[in-house]
Amino acid sequence: MEMAVAQPQAVPEILLLTHGYLGAEMLKSAEMIIGRVEHVHTIPLTPQVSVEDYRLQVKQAIQAMPEGSIVLADLFGGTPCNTAAALSRELTVHLVAGVNLTALIDSIQLREECQGRELCEQVAQGAREGVRVICL
Repeated sequence: MEMAVAQPQAVPEILLLTHGYLGAEMLKSAEMIIGRVEHVHTIPLTPQVSVEDYRLQVKQAIQAMPEGSIVLADLFGGTPCNTAAALSRELTVHLVAGVNLTALIDSIQLREECQGRELCEQVAQGAREGVRVICL
């Protein structure tokens, strides 16, 4: 009788959807702080890309990601966020909107401990806690 060998589960990926190149620049900033990261992808929405072409790019990226991966969008209600949310009708999409640098770093560091919705909850909580009013 053959024993099945458990395959290691792929590390959840992160898809960063932003207006312009904010996502790519945030990723560079995160790497300055925590070092080189893998399995984080960005798709910028630029004036040269139609909404339909953007939707297709996002759909293909989500379909290629392993289970438990998440999508981070820059602005709740913006086209990148709305595109991912609309795709959730046909694909499994775990989405956090209103991303900041804290959220990106947390998603990278926590993705081996939790994934999917649980990872989104942790990332959103960290993002909220990372915004502070400092009165000097």
